[in-house]
Amino acid sequence: MNRALRHVLLAAVAAAGACSSSEAPPASGAEPVRGFRTSRLHYDARRVADGIEIHIPYVYRNVTGDSVYFINCNEIIVPSLEKRTGDTWSSVWSGASPACMSRPVVVPPDGVYRDTVRVLAGPDMYPQLRVADLDGTYRLVWHGVVHSYRDTPPLGTPLPQAERTSNEFTLFAPQQ
Repeated sequence: MNRALRHVLLAAVAAAGACSSSEAPPASGAEPVRGFRTSRLHYDARRVADGIEIHIPYVYRNVTGDSVYFINCNEIIVPSLEKRTGDTWSSVWSGASPACMSRPVVVPPDGVYRDTVRVLAGPDMYPQLRVADLDGTYRLVWHGVVHSYRDTPPLGTPLPQAERTSNEFTLFAPQQ
C-alpha cells in the first residue's frame, strides 16, 4: 500500500474513533459542566511514527431549553479545530467522516454528550492540520447542530455559534 493512501486510511480510522464516547472527560469539581467544554485548558501534542497526535476530551451539556440534534454519519460527530491569531479565529483542522446521513444524535434539555476529538496529523496525512506553528490558543466548533430537526432540508434551526463553540484552550507542540 503506498504511503499517502496509508496516511489517508489512518486519518479516517482516527476520525471514526472520534465517535466513541468511552473516553469521557474527567469530572471536575462539584459544579456541573454548562455548554461545550474541553476537559482541560491545556494540551500537549505527542509524537507518533509519522507526525503528531492530540486527544481532546470534551463534554456538552445542553442548556438551551430545547433538544439539540447533531447531524452525523453513523454517530460520527467531529468538531473542527480553530486557532486564534490576534483577534481572528481560523479553521485549521476538520476531521474526516463518512458521507452518509444517519438519524441525528439527540441531546435533550440538560442532557449530556461526551466524546474525544482525536487529531492525527503529519506531512502526508489527511485531513491536514493547517498551522505553521502548533503552539497557540484553540477552540472546537461544531457544524450541523440544530434545534427542531426535520428529515428534509433545511434540517432544522442552526444553533448560534456561541452555543456550538467550546471554551478556549492552549495547545503545544511536542518537545524536541
